[in-house]
Amino acid sequence: MDKDSFSEFFNEANNYDSRMALLDNWLCRKGEEIKNRVNLPPPNMAKSDLTLHAKYDAPLKKARQALASRMLTTDEFGNEKSGKNYD
Repeated sequence: MDKDSFSEFFNEANNYDSRMALLDNWLCRKGEEIKNRVNLPPPNMAKSDLTLHAKYDAPLKKARQALASRMLTTDEFGNEKSGKNYD
């Protein structure tokens, strides 16, 4: 599971200039995740981060964008600002 997650992360990180910072963040996050595990998932339930994101998080992206666009309609001075419409 973690090898798949690392492989997917590394392939994605290769597109960025700050690969070392991204790798450091990933290692810290995985270290905390492993320390907080009480029971390891069985192999049939072990999924990589990218797989979980694609299944559970990505379908909600439009809803998050629409919510954020409605929440962020004014600038720091209270003036209305035109923004992207994600609806």
